[in-house]
Amino acid sequence: MEQMARKTKSSTIFTYILIAIVVYILYTILFSKPRASFTPEFVPGSGKMPYLPADETSNIEKKTDESSSKHESLTDEQRSQLRDVLQQMERMVHLDLKGAAPKISYLRELFPLFKRMGATGLLIEWEDMFPYYGELEIISAKDCYSKEDVATMLSLAKENDLKVIPLVQTFGHMEFVLKGPKFKHLRENLMNPSVINPHLPESLELVQKMIDQQVELQPDVEFLHIGADEVWVLGEGKESQEKMETYGISKDVMFLNHVREVAGFIKNTYPNIGVMMWDDMFRNANVKDIERSKVNRIVTPVVWKYVVDVDTFFKPDLWMKYSRLFRTIWFGSAFKGATGSDQYITDISYHYENHIGWLKILSKLSSTVHVGGTMITGWQRYDHFAVLAELLPVSIPSLAVCLSTMRKAGVSKSELEHINELLGCRPDAPIQWSLDTRDRPEPKCSFPGHKVFEGVYMVKNAQYYASFLNSKGSLLAWHKEYNLKRDFSHSSRIKFLLEKTSKGYTYVTKAEAIMNSELPKYFSEETHVEWMETNIKPLKDLLQSKIAEAERLLKLDTWPRRPIHNIIN
Repeated sequence: MEQMARKTKSSTIFTYILIAIVVYILYTILFSKPRASFTPEFVPGSGKMPYLPADETSNIEKKTDESSSKHESLTDEQRSQLRDVLQQMERMVHLDLKGAAPKISYLRELFPLFKRMGATGLLIEWEDMFPYYGELEIISAKDCYSKEDVATMLSLAKENDLKVIPLVQTFGHMEFVLKGPKFKHLRENLMNPSVINPHLPESLELVQKMIDQQVELQPDVEFLHIGADEVWVLGEGKESQEKMETYGISKDVMFLNHVREVAGFIKNTYPNIGVMMWDDMFRNANVKDIERSKVNRIVTPVVWKYVVDVDTFFKPDLWMKYSRLFRTIWFGSAFKGATGSDQYITDISYHYENHIGWLKILSKLSSTVHVGGTMITGWQRYDHFAVLAELLPVSIPSLAVCLSTMRKAGVSKSELEHINELLGCRPDAPIQWSLDTRDRPEPKCSFPGHKVFEGVYMVKNAQYYASFLNSKGSLLAWHKEYNLKRDFSHSSRIKFLLEKTSKGYTYVTKAEAIMNSELPKYFSEETHVEWMETNIKPLKDLLQSKIAEAERLLKLDTWPRRPIHNIIN
């Protein structure tokens, strides 16, 4: 009887296990999605994007997260309507020359590529790389472009049918002008070199001289961009406070008064040149104040924002306000330099999604306000004093995707194939759309500057292995300063540390060799030194020191009895 009971019990257990397996298999079949080797579908906001080569489905903006209404994709009808509108819009590539200004020889290679990628023009932010002369020579960098360089750049742009819009800062972000002793007295806040004091006659005279010299070397431009963004410290100066207290003048009115003076000077002196500016200081300004200033009659605002959900960032009343004030507006998107002030590698997925957001806005605005084009910005520094963000060669694939998106209302399979051909990218070593933290093979392409692009991916892989030093659960409990000071740690953990840091060190030394060879081909010595000291040296030094620590600790095969707090080696 006992034997029979045991058999019955075993049979029952087996039956339960069999039922559980069958249920699991059915659940997997019914509710799990098949996984392909590559699927160019993107869950907006998740940071998950496919590799650049496409081989299965067509639209990478296709929504796969049905629960996300905020990031709802464009419909086929919207895309069809937008394509007609987009054909009439300009696509200007921003060259931010306040850092890592490319050599003329590199621009000679890039401008034809920009044209083939779909650019119609360039927004050139000269900053201190413009060859100012006379009393303004002091605001130019010592290694600025020459007048001949400027002429060559304009000629190269013309050869490639790229219009040029110069950008000269005239209010905010004037650090390169106000940082030195010569014009220090013109600061709005004497402790902050960003914003010029709009109440001093000398301030306007200085700005006018800068504009005159810009136009002198670029006489055929149709527009001049006067910047005027992020004028945050306006109102902090003595003269501003006196005007606010005595006359009740608001910061917005002071801002509008200066912009009117600058834009009015351009229109009166150069009547054939239109005036553009960033829009952010208009956003909260009173409509009647703007209308009274008449600034809206002489400037075209560039509405900028670089977040992924740009379509939900702006409230509808802003577009109603701008449609009332301005005949034409432009968009300001980003293909690089918007995801971190010291970012060294470009997240294509982020910038792609930013452009999809602008397309959603355009689909709603096209019938209410004219949109002249998109400034696809590529910030090189967050301001004059910041270190470099992503270098231009690192961001070429992102630019190709963004330009394609603003030409075709998205990126289809055929467009992805076209981008691959333009950039000369190998399918077996594809570009990464999103920046995960894993060790990935370097992409293999042949566009101008591709080796810099590949070198940066080696830095990313080195960073991945360095991250184990701060990864909870991997090493932290065995690699604290407390452990190291006392030579007291588990050998297996230290062996793991040595394995990871050695791999990282291999990557960073390869990257070092590539960058030392390639950066001087495209950039100045300062750019070369700055990039290496901010991205290679700290990482290499860290990994080198950890390898030395690990090798020292692995020589130990016995450890002292506790307590050990008094043991310091």
